[in-house]
Amino acid sequence: MQQKNINNKQEVKTFISYAREDLDYAQTLYNILKNVGVEPWLDVESILPGQKWRTAIKSAIKNCNYFITLLSSRSVSKKGYVQKELKEALEYLDEFPDSKIYIIPIRLDECYPSDIKLHDIQWVDFFPSWDKGIEKLFRVLVPEWCESREKLPNGEQVDDWLSKISTCTTITELSKLRWALLINGINLSRNEFFEKTSIPLPNFNLIDWISVPNGNFIMGSPQSEDYSALSEYPPHEVTISNSFEISSTLITNDMWAEFSKKKSPVGKGNYPLVNVSWWEAWFFTWWLTENGDLPSEAEWEYSARGGATTLFSCGNSFEQLKEYAWFSSNSGGGIRPVKKKFPNSWGIYDMHGNIWEWTLDSWHPNYINAPCNALAWDFYTHGQRVIRGGCWFFGAEKCRSASRHMFDSERGDNMLGFRPVRRTVSNFDIYLNSNKRKG
Repeated sequence: MQQKNINNKQEVKTFISYAREDLDYAQTLYNILKNVGVEPWLDVESILPGQKWRTAIKSAIKNCNYFITLLSSRSVSKKGYVQKELKEALEYLDEFPDSKIYIIPIRLDECYPSDIKLHDIQWVDFFPSWDKGIEKLFRVLVPEWCESREKLPNGEQVDDWLSKISTCTTITELSKLRWALLINGINLSRNEFFEKTSIPLPNFNLIDWISVPNGNFIMGSPQSEDYSALSEYPPHEVTISNSFEISSTLITNDMWAEFSKKKSPVGKGNYPLVNVSWWEAWFFTWWLTENGDLPSEAEWEYSARGGATTLFSCGNSFEQLKEYAWFSSNSGGGIRPVKKKFPNSWGIYDMHGNIWEWTLDSWHPNYINAPCNALAWDFYTHGQRVIRGGCWFFGAEKCRSASRHMFDSERGDNMLGFRPVRRTVSNFDIYLNSNKRKG
């Protein structure tokens, strides 16, 4: 067998082996790794049309720097390709010195690998905390990423970052620069930040804010519920400890025009703004108000339900939903202006249908180990973000309060927009206070 090149540090090629039952986990991990500069290999993403998949898989295993195997109670005793891939990787393992990390077992739940060779290899647990598991994995794959998060920047670095604000040419660049400052504990006020840009702050209130009370609700849906998906499971009680405010409408083209010259490709005036990335949406919410943000997924669903426990805030009937939402049965094949349907019981419009909405949370394939509060889940990890609400193109089942999907944070779409929230305490403040940096 040909000796593998273990000294090539130019690319971190990582093979992801999984059982079909764990595909959602594999795709989520693939997106996270890709976003931090790792070159992940996943069959459903990486095999090209026309390639012989057996040949492609053997070649990918042979040429990877790391081999990740996802283990779960669904896969450890299962005979199939995941075991064949692991067997081949274990043969390569014999060629490496003992100090070389090559195979990285990841446990998705309480399970024990049957192959005795894996018993000598330290595994990573993605339960009960997916986030802590990711942090441990990054210490091997992208140690420089971990180091950058553990150290406060020195004064020279801070000055360098601040000087870059005035040189940013796009909203996305400004947004990512502000993100870098916040992650490193540098929280400039809006006035301090925007005085270094050419963007004037709004001098009047653009938003009709709706006060959302604190309380408890069941987030997600049981598998017995009509049209439910595994990504909405398990349902869990969430406590909204602090009231917050949410925009009564989606952000419209008129609102956006006060902020940016970038034009929306769909509609005018009071049509919902679309085709903005997560980064653009997140930055806009802060431009609006000092405590502006995107809603966490929990805040979004709590607001959408408006106190209801049914499929929609207005009940379970698709026919009744037509009075509250635009979807494939009544949209006429396109986006509609805001506030043309009834609001929910809390006075919030278009939470069901019309266009999808960005949330603050990173995507997770289900709610196992999800937080039981209003905080965004793993919001500081880039990649796929959660989108909610359904849209004019899809059926009523996608408009359910519990329905959730994902989208790449770097891209916009002509069916995707957002609405802001305003809180007394930001997710970043809580994150920074609970993750003190080392000096």
